[in-house]
Amino acid sequence: MRTLDRKDAIVLYVPDMSHLRYYGPLLDNLVDANLKQRLILAYSIKNSKYNGLAHKHNIDRFKIIYERYFKQNSVEIECVDGVDVIKCDIAITVDCDKLYQTLFDCRKHLAIQHGIDCGDVMLGKYRMKNTIQILSNDLYKCLIDTSANCAVLDYPISCWKNRHENHIDELIDLKQLASCVFIFYPEMGLNGIVDDVVDVLQNYNLTPIFKQRQKNQLVHLSENVMYDHLWYPCESIVMPLYSCLTVGIGTSAYTDLAHAGVKFLDLALPHYSKTYPKPQYIHNFEAIIEYDKHKLTASIERLLSTSQLKLDRVALTRKSITQFINLLN
Repeated sequence: MRTLDRKDAIVLYVPDMSHLRYYGPLLDNLVDANLKQRLILAYSIKNSKYNGLAHKHNIDRFKIIYERYFKQNSVEIECVDGVDVIKCDIAITVDCDKLYQTLFDCRKHLAIQHGIDCGDVMLGKYRMKNTIQILSNDLYKCLIDTSANCAVLDYPISCWKNRHENHIDELIDLKQLASCVFIFYPEMGLNGIVDDVVDVLQNYNLTPIFKQRQKNQLVHLSENVMYDHLWYPCESIVMPLYSCLTVGIGTSAYTDLAHAGVKFLDLALPHYSKTYPKPQYIHNFEAIIEYDKHKLTASIERLLSTSQLKLDRVALTRKSITQFINLLN
């Protein structure tokens, strides 16, 4: 059995590129916190999923991200393939996985919520005794076993203000996003619904931007389409924060974005998304469970006319960093 001794470190485990939407803002803010522990990105190249580091284009991008954003801040990087146990002070992961129960020997384990995937913890299968599940909002406690140790920060980690988000200009100028609507494209089918959304947006002279994951169906429209181009800074986080509206079709992306003040219309039309917990009593979020074009038009009109929440992202980020650091103690 091979053991990696990093007892003086905070280890952030990276099995795929999607984790960077959380680790990027987290690390960018933690490097200024004068922590006593080392910060290590521990990655694996075994994952062959579309977002896994087994793919050359992903591992190459991962190393570019590290060199560009984190190396100069003394964040370390280490491949842990072949390692059976990582001994560290604190392990940070995105959600819980059965692997983590044996991979980490740590004083504390922080698991960051990723959409609705945190529901895996509900049955108590993968949680460790020292796990703290970090949720985007109290709403999602219903997904977690009542015996679990949970924490809710004032602002979702993926949306923390950071020094890297302006680098999204590799794809688009942030200033242009004020007249854009960011659309999470459906995993499969529902192309006619997308056409209806575009038709409504044309009445407001707004430009749709489509985001799709490479594992899902292709976008049937040809303009303003992106497929996981950057990974970090994350298009699925940064662009909605600067767009005038976000429309999600069968996605749980609102679990971070709606609680960060983004105007979000959730078209929960696929069967799996109808049962997702929906934010209540916040005026920047609406959900449509059964499709009706008149209802779609009315919801878009109401959200566009709703005053933008004037959240101080810098202040909320600072407060949430303090809350996060307290969890490390």
